[in-house]
Amino acid sequence: MGVAGLIDQGELDCKILAIEVNEAEERRIRNLADYNRVNPGAVEEILEWFRDYKTWEGKRRNKYAWNGEVMGQERAREIISESHY
Repeated sequence: MGVAGLIDQGELDCKILAIEVNEAEERRIRNLADYNRVNPGAVEEILEWFRDYKTWEGKRRNKYAWNGEVMGQERAREIISESHY
């Protein structure tokens, strides 16, 4: 579906956003735009959680990479490929 970039303690931390294939087919979700149409506001909630979850441990909020934009499937695949050893 896509990839979000966070800056976590000074390092880029990519978060792959995906949905289970059977659910995607059932709900006719093929990309991030479809997901946003079916689940308005959900991506923003996910990003908020990733930004804030370490604050519960007393750490600082994570910052967004890429101006907070969630990149699409192609970029997600590239990042997965680059990260796979």
